[in-house]
Amino acid sequence: MMQFLVFACCDSRVSSSNILDFQPGEAFMIRNIANLVPPFNQLRYSGVGAANEYVVANLNVNLRSS
Repeated sequence: MMQFLVFACCDSRVSSSNILDFQPGEAFMIRNIANLVPPFNQLRYSGVGAANEYVVANLNVNLRSS
């Protein structure tokens, strides 16, 4: 079961899974430029929003900040 959603930089040389010691399938990674999460807009920058919606709606990952 997916428990975590991680935003990471696509240019990172080290995988976030290694740093955070995740097992396969434990976290969903969204990797983009500078790990930015742009504000919601249906016409622009929809990639991160679509991935975010997929994780919450289909994988049942609970979004909460720590």
